[in-house]
Amino acid sequence: MKKVLFIILCVLEILWISTVSFEFFLRSIPNDFTRKLHSFEKVKDEVEILILGSSHTYVGLNPTFFDQKTFNLAYSSQSIDLDAKIWDRVKSQLPRLKTIIIPISYFSYGYALEDGNSAHKIKNYNIYYSIYSNSFQVENQLEILNQSIQRNGQRLNRASKNTEAFVFVDHNGFNDRRIPKKEIDWENSAAHAVQNHTQNLKDDKIKTRIRMHVNLLEEMMQWSAKRGIKILLISTPVTHFYYSRTNPQQLDHWRRTTLHLSTKYKHVEWLNYFENDSIFTTQDFQDADHLNKNGAAKLSLLVNQFINQSN
Repeated sequence: MKKVLFIILCVLEILWISTVSFEFFLRSIPNDFTRKLHSFEKVKDEVEILILGSSHTYVGLNPTFFDQKTFNLAYSSQSIDLDAKIWDRVKSQLPRLKTIIIPISYFSYGYALEDGNSAHKIKNYNIYYSIYSNSFQVENQLEILNQSIQRNGQRLNRASKNTEAFVFVDHNGFNDRRIPKKEIDWENSAAHAVQNHTQNLKDDKIKTRIRMHVNLLEEMMQWSAKRGIKILLISTPVTHFYYSRTNPQQLDHWRRTTLHLSTKYKHVEWLNYFENDSIFTTQDFQDADHLNKNGAAKLSLLVNQFINQSN
């Protein structure tokens, strides 16, 4: 009996060591989150403009084209509640901060990362930012639980051959490794995106998300007002294929809410490129609602010019 128990304990110990080692090596793979944090730590004392938000600013605003020191802490599918948590973490570390840029997209008020198709990305905030979502799920606490053993094994193998395989951001936090698409089905791209971004404003969960996000934005606005920090709300451009498919009720709610916030607080301004398609053409887009590198350069220069003229 003692021998059997000993064997069981040995097997359990081996499994435990293997599991911990597997998790350790997975977390050791360089990724966008660890790279952003490392880069941010190096420049945080110099940052004057901080970019938050979803993929619309993650790939749409390139700090290289700003005159003031700018850092991009946005990420794909990052919702307002996560922006607020990131802001709470870094706001005391930015002695020279003058402007915060927050994207307000068609979907922003009612969307939370954990509700959408990209909910698995919550894992990155939990593990690498120590920022937790509104609901707890075990698979989002460990790398080994977030994907299959086979998939994680493939990740390790790929990283062993190229340590930068999973890093897509530059030293300013901007995604500069996107491959341009040669052929784009604009109609299909727009239909897919708008379907994912359109919400039922009568749904109780959506109503809760909207209230929460508006409250979080107002808390940020009130905090920044006391410290002389400006907030720039930006609605990034989309193609007419996307805009023409938006829901009129949701679009009206988005417009009225953003206008209310930008007029209620004197230090808050709203740049609405979402409803201005005279500046950008399809040549500036990666898909129906995301700018390509050239489009990002164009938008970044426009925003930089606006900030310079506002100072």
